[in-house]
Amino acid sequence: MAVRATGQWTPVFVVGLFLLAGWSSVYVPASETAPLSEPQETLPTIMNKQNFTVQQGFTLTNLSFDTATGLTSLNRPDVSWTATTGMGLITLRTGACSAYLPITNEVFLIGGRMDANPTQTGDESPTKMVEIYDVANKSWSPALEDMKTTQQYHGCAVVNNKIYAIGDHYPFSSPAQQATGLVQVYDPNQGNWSYGTSMPATKSVGLAGVASLGGMVYVAGGVTASDRSDMNDRLMRYDPINDSWTEMASMNNKRHSFDLVAFRGKLIAYGGVATFFDPVANTTVQKETNLTEAYDPATDTWTQLPNATYAMSAYAAEVYNDEIVIHGGYELTGWSGTASDKTYGYDPFTNRWSTRATLQIGMFDSTLARANNTLVYASGDSSYTRFNTWSIQYLAETEYHINPSEQVGMLTCEATPKAQPVCSGLHSPPSNPLAPQSAFNTERLRPNKRWLLRLGNQPRLP
Repeated sequence: MAVRATGQWTPVFVVGLFLLAGWSSVYVPASETAPLSEPQETLPTIMNKQNFTVQQGFTLTNLSFDTATGLTSLNRPDVSWTATTGMGLITLRTGACSAYLPITNEVFLIGGRMDANPTQTGDESPTKMVEIYDVANKSWSPALEDMKTTQQYHGCAVVNNKIYAIGDHYPFSSPAQQATGLVQVYDPNQGNWSYGTSMPATKSVGLAGVASLGGMVYVAGGVTASDRSDMNDRLMRYDPINDSWTEMASMNNKRHSFDLVAFRGKLIAYGGVATFFDPVANTTVQKETNLTEAYDPATDTWTQLPNATYAMSAYAAEVYNDEIVIHGGYELTGWSGTASDKTYGYDPFTNRWSTRATLQIGMFDSTLARANNTLVYASGDSSYTRFNTWSIQYLAETEYHINPSEQVGMLTCEATPKAQPVCSGLHSPPSNPLAPQSAFNTERLRPNKRWLLRLGNQPRLP
């Protein structure tokens, strides 16, 4: 960090952050109100420092010292969920996917499994219904055109302003029905849905992780059988331009019911239901896992990351404020399950978890979409057991969150007008005897160019 002194200075700082800025920043005086897009100035410095720890005598307010990186950074803001306007969702549903289209500034809630009458048992069914969230008006409405056919327990990705809904799973089918690897495509310019080339017949899945990166759509893991007995570790890449499929390097772990997330140029596969060796049970098990790995498309390789703090499946995830937001989730314990009521912030590279919000009700198989500085969740399931045929509780829950315009923290170091600061590594300039004894310097954080391009409201490389 670079600090510029103006006039009499004692080592007390007040720090503020514009949320479109990054956690690594440069200081300018609070009196300057330059817009975020203003080029950075080269400022004279009296000290360069990146870590300010409690052990060195600093007091951190809304700041955190990261032992993994050695950096002190401003805490990310909590998530404050707010009810949408209007009537909300039309029906109770789960197993859907959602996607944001920048060209229309709308979030699409696509397909899934609906419960037309919650007072009646056995009427739940797949749906091709599409509902649209208007980000500006904060309200939901039915789409003018539904999907070509029903689709459930699939994933969504956006490439070149088109939505790709991929995969399918039939847990309640009788006789048992296998996944077909269904692909449906929405083109906002045409205002309609069409079919894409399905996944290869022997590699079709549902309950898979689906994400877009570099103009391609990736589908990881998943299951083919209705009883989920054949989870796999495959990674399939779909080329939207050529409408074709290619198999890439397999994951280190077989898994299903997880979100594949494009984060900092990699694809992150966290949690889900996996097959792995449990050293406590001393046997290979199939259950919710905390195993995490990252795929590098440049080298077509997977790298194991630190095991996550939490083991869960059927969560929803999005990148927001340069972290992965984990919303809801499910963990099976014995014959029943636990639905998570938390919204977490997660860094898979350091296994940093922060609780961003607590929901009024636990849920799983929900959806989460980011529309610029807005997060929107919709639908879900709070049944006693996932994939059960009794005591079903599908949800029509939906709320949104908008980033605050500013996040504020304080970094202070105790000192007296006649004494040197107690904080190590920090030295005040020569004192001005004419300055008032209570004088101190106030600084405001301004984003650097790197954050604006890569780590801001749309955290992606330029």
